Amino acid sequence: MTRKKMWYIAGSSLAVVLGIYFIGAIYFIQHFNPGTSFKTHTIEYQTVDKAAQTVGKSWLSEEYYVVEDGKKLATYTAKELGVNIDVNKTLNEMLKRQNAFSWPITLLQGKLISAESLSADELDVNEKQLDEFVNQLNINNSTRHASKDATIKINEEKGLFDVEPEVEGNIVEMDSLKEQIVQRLLDDSRTVNLKDVYEKPKVTVEDKRINDDVKKMNEQLDLKITIEYQNSKVDIPREELAKLLTIDDQLNITVNSEAASAFSSKFSREVGTYFKTREFKSTNRGIINVPPGTYGWSVDVEKLSKDLTDIIKKGKDGTIKAALQGSGITRPDDIGNTYVEVSLADQMLWVYKEGQIALQAPIVSGHPKTPTYPGVWYVWTKQRNAVLKGINGRSGQSYAAPVSYWMPFNWDGYGMHDSPWQPAYGGASYLTAGSNGCVNVEPSTMATLYNLVGVDTPVIIY
Repeated sequence: MTRKKMWYIAGSSLAVVLGIYFIGAIYFIQHFNPGTSFKTHTIEYQTVDKAAQTVGKSWLSEEYYVVEDGKKLATYTAKELGVNIDVNKTLNEMLKRQNAFSWPITLLQGKLISAESLSADELDVNEKQLDEFVNQLNINNSTRHASKDATIKINEEKGLFDVEPEVEGNIVEMDSLKEQIVQRLLDDSRTVNLKDVYEKPKVTVEDKRINDDVKKMNEQLDLKITIEYQNSKVDIPREELAKLLTIDDQLNITVNSEAASAFSSKFSREVGTYFKTREFKSTNRGIINVPPGTYGWSVDVEKLSKDLTDIIKKGKDGTIKAALQGSGITRPDDIGNTYVEVSLADQMLWVYKEGQIALQAPIVSGHPKTPTYPGVWYVWTKQRNAVLKGINGRSGQSYAAPVSYWMPFNWDGYGMHDSPWQPAYGGASYLTAGSNGCVNVEPSTMATLYNLVGVDTPVIIY
C-alpha cells in the first residue's frame, strides 16, 4: 500500500469519526445525553416532549414517607401536596444546561446523570395543602422534650467547673419539616426522618467558647475575696464563689445576680445580730433565750451583692467593706452591759448601767389578750408630755392617754411610759389591768427611768 493511500484511509476514517461526533452533537442539542435521568426515570436519547411523556404523571404519584424511630407515620405524593411543576419547562432548562458535545463521554461513563439542577423554586406548592398534611401527622411538640444546650456546672467532687454535655431533644422544627417534605420530591431519597428536623442544641461540648469559659471560671475560683465587718474578716470559700459564677446566653462569663443576692442575705443573717435569737443572762431566771426584736444590725444586702459582683467581674483579689445598718453597730459585744431588762413572769424591770443595777421597779405589762411581745428591742426616741392614741385591743374603743414620759422601743407603738391610772404594779395586776402592750411604770419611777436610759439603749423583754 502506497503512503498516499494510507493517508487517504486515515483521513477518511477521521472524517467519518468527526462526522459521527458532530452528527451526535447536533442530535443531542435536541435530545438528552446518554445516561441522563429525571428523578428515577431514564430519559437518555429522548426529546423534551418524549421525556415529558416518560415522566408523565408517574412523578406526581410516586410515594414518599415520613418516619420516626423506624415507624412509618405517613405516606404522601406530590399530587397530595398540591404540587405543580412544569415538567416541559424543567426539562427544557435541563437540556439547555447539558453540553451536547460531551455525549461521547457520558456514553462511555455508562452511568445515569440525575437531574441535580431541579430546585424547590421550580415547584409550585400549595401551602394550604402542605399545612394540612403536616397537621395530620399529629406532631404535638408540647408533649416532647426540648434540646438543652451544653452548659457549665460545678463538679463537686473535683471542686472545679466542667462542661455538662448538651441533651438532644425531639421537638420538631415545623418549618424544616415542611422543607424536607418538599425536598424529597427533588432528590433521590423517598423518606423524611423526623429526627433530621429535631431542634438542635445551639451549644455543644465541642464549642470552643464554652471550653474557654470553663478554663477562665476555674481560674476565678482561686480569687481571694475578703469581706470586712466591724472588727472581723471573712474569706469567701471556694465553693461559695462557684455558686456565683455563670454564663449568659452569649456564653459570656457573668455573676448570677440571684445567687449573689442569696449569698449576701445568708451572710447578713449569719454575721448580723438583727435576726439573732440571743442567750441572755437574766437577773432572776438564769440563762434564757430571747427572740429577735428591733435591736441589732444587718448587712446592706443590696450593696454587698453589687460589690461582690463588681469585684468578681474584675477578676482580681480584693476586700469588701460591708455596709452595716440597724442599731448596736458600734457595740462589738452586742447588748453590752448597759440595758433595760423586763421580766414578764416577774412583772419587774431593771436598769443596768455598766453592769450594775441602777434601778429596779415593778411594772404592769400587756393584758393576756393584748400582750407585751418578748424580744430584744431598743429605745429609738424619748418624748416628754406625749398623748398616746390608739384602739383598745380588748374593747375596740379608741383612746387618747396623756403621759409625762414616753420611751417607744418598737415600731408598733409599744414603749415604756408612766401610767397614773394604774391602781397597783407588779404581781398579777396585768391579768386584769394589763396594758395594750406597753410597759406601764409608776409615775415617780418613770421619771428616774427616763433620765437613766438614753436613746439606742437595748430593752430586753422575756
